[in-house]
Amino acid sequence: MAEEHTGGAPDRDRGFPLSRIPLSPLSLALLLAVLVLAFFTPGFFTVRNLRNVGTQVPVNAILAAGMTVVILTGGIDLSVGSVHALCGVTAALILTQPALALSMGPWAVPLAVLTAVLLGALLGACNGAVVAWIRIPPFIVTLALLRIARGVAKHLTNGVPIGTQGPEVTGWEQINANWSQFRPLGLGYLAELVPFSFLVALVVGACLALLLGRTRFGRQVYAIGSNETAARLSGVPVARVKLLAYILMGLLAGLSGAIESAALQSGSPVTGEGYELNAIAAVVVGGTRLTGGQGSILGTYVGAILVIGVMNNALNLLLVPPFWQEVASGAIILVVALVDRLTRA
Repeated sequence: MAEEHTGGAPDRDRGFPLSRIPLSPLSLALLLAVLVLAFFTPGFFTVRNLRNVGTQVPVNAILAAGMTVVILTGGIDLSVGSVHALCGVTAALILTQPALALSMGPWAVPLAVLTAVLLGALLGACNGAVVAWIRIPPFIVTLALLRIARGVAKHLTNGVPIGTQGPEVTGWEQINANWSQFRPLGLGYLAELVPFSFLVALVVGACLALLLGRTRFGRQVYAIGSNETAARLSGVPVARVKLLAYILMGLLAGLSGAIESAALQSGSPVTGEGYELNAIAAVVVGGTRLTGGQGSILGTYVGAILVIGVMNNALNLLLVPPFWQEVASGAIILVVALVDRLTRA
């Protein structure tokens, strides 16, 4: 009986119920509106354009999935864009080290990806530890790491991207071969149609949906977001759950950083700027409440892939100026927030 109380939110708000699609009416309406926009956009449903969409949305989807877990606990993570950049730069540094290239050969590629993921998890643990145990507001903690991680990324690269090397560098042939083997993570395709990065994003989403909807950790996440005091009194290890949520967010930021570096064939200290806002936008559009306790990974993916990704692509094809695209995205977020507020009033 005690375990049932740790669930926090009602069953209809948890994770990934298989019995029905956990989307709010507003999210469904936005989804239909975007699909109608895509249908009437010339050239949208061509193989080439759908492939473009498939390579553009995975990074935001992966970051938004991790952000969903953090926001469900009632937190926020503003550092994900900078952590994303620092992890991507770290992967690039490993690939461009002559000693590693010559000694490890192609094994430098999985080492680069693993290091990026582990570094992201470590930085997420730093966020989570300060939020959970020192109890500094997550907005302040993650804002600080946003500046720190970005500064470290710029220091490591002297402010310029690092990538493939020329003949003047020892081991340059192996270094460039490693970059070529790294490339499919960001720009590879299955059967020349489905991007590998898109498949990675789908696997991440499925795993997190099951984690939130079918595990004790998921029930505890919703319980904390719904009422942290009640969750603590019910025996939920609030600090540990928050720590794990931020570690998971950092891990996914590291993964997304590696994916983007693979796609760009370089590690740049300026990538990821504004990605935290894109992730939060996808979470909000997908129906997750910023106060925590209610939302789903499926809703977030609808926001990240079908609403924001497809809408931006369709507007590009319609030659809508970029600044009006930003206005449209901002207006959608505001409408969603207003409707959510009115329905709870």
